[in-house]
Amino acid sequence: MASPHGLTFTANGFSPSNWETWEEVPWDAKDTVQDAVQADSWSWTEPLIQALQRVQKLQGTGRTELSFEALKLQTLEPFLEVQALPRQLTKLSLRDNPWQDPALLLSQLQPLHQLISLDLSKCRLDSLTHLPRLQLRHLRLEENQLRSTLGIAGCPRLLEVSLARNRLTSTEQLETLLELRVLDLAENCLTSSQRCLRPLAACTQLSELHLQGNPLAKDVTLRSLFPSLETLDSRPLRRSRGGVATPVVPTAVPAPRGPWRDDGAVATEYLGKTKCYARRRGGSCRAR
Repeated sequence: MASPHGLTFTANGFSPSNWETWEEVPWDAKDTVQDAVQADSWSWTEPLIQALQRVQKLQGTGRTELSFEALKLQTLEPFLEVQALPRQLTKLSLRDNPWQDPALLLSQLQPLHQLISLDLSKCRLDSLTHLPRLQLRHLRLEENQLRSTLGIAGCPRLLEVSLARNRLTSTEQLETLLELRVLDLAENCLTSSQRCLRPLAACTQLSELHLQGNPLAKDVTLRSLFPSLETLDSRPLRRSRGGVATPVVPTAVPAPRGPWRDDGAVATEYLGKTKCYARRRGGSCRAR
């Protein structure tokens, strides 16, 4: 049966033809796809079909979490054309997809006003300047190509931020995240504690910090920069008398000193008193 749009669904997406294989679509979102095709001429490839299928499964469930992780998606534009992304989403993972335009991807998140958790790891990001103003509480940005955190101030309510395994040489605007509690900067290119970390003293609620894999990780000034920390590089910290947090070093258990000795004749004296008491009690071997 010919389609009014002259399109057909195939293993590689929609192409000019007809709807001969329409019944083979393995999900019940045909109306949404038809609207999408009518709205624009995007090629609905298999990754997009899989992603839209996940969106459809959310409908009527009350769930607000969605993952597009590792679907080989290149754009969200078709979803925006038909407003397919649920506005009530609170948690979204776009991790590990070959996005064609990462900057455009960030700007496309603007309508998701209720989003509080976002995973943009392995998304080819090299800048955060297009990150929209969102009420995020958790943000993951691992394994991108970021050299700076400029733009992160648009999400001032963040509690946890992971920027591990990027190319960071600076930490602009992280000091504006006054509610920040967990920060992962591991395996970057940070070299100066004074320039990169001292401004973070404004984050007075920061309790967990990861810095391993940076040239500054061995800088002795770290202990004085963050007196409120509880965990540094996954190691618990303890307070010194001056209030400065220092790593807890496990105390070694002393090895036995050899055969047991009755230093000070304590045991001998005790046994002697026990014998005397036992004789007075008529043979009872109880000691006071």
